[in-house]
Amino acid sequence: MKILIYIEDNNNKINSNSLESLKAAQDLKANKNGEIYAVSFNSQVADELKQYDIDKVILCENSNLNDYSPLFFIKALENIINETKPEIIIFGHTYQTRDWVPRLSARLDIPFISDCVDIKIEDKLKF
Repeated sequence: MKILIYIEDNNNKINSNSLESLKAAQDLKANKNGEIYAVSFNSQVADELKQYDIDKVILCENSNLNDYSPLFFIKALENIINETKPEIIIFGHTYQTRDWVPRLSARLDIPFISDCVDIKIEDKLKF
């Protein structure tokens, strides 16, 4: 299972909600033999992510992503999602993600579940 997680930053530090989401991604990875792909728009944060149990850190650098800009964030993640083709995408519950992620969901026509505090993925039944 390929898990993509967006890591939000505040003042060049990983947002605490993103760390909580990363823990959820790591639990999924352990239980579903997954791979974690973490996305950051900040090089300092991307370097910091190397200390965590992450299979690949994707640094997306563009001057349009230096400050919060929903339309540029949507386009950047759309491109990354189309390229990596994850089975699940995780975002921390923040004001920013509540603003732009529903629009990303609509653009990609994929489900968006907000305010999630736990996840359990069961194997499909085989007949």
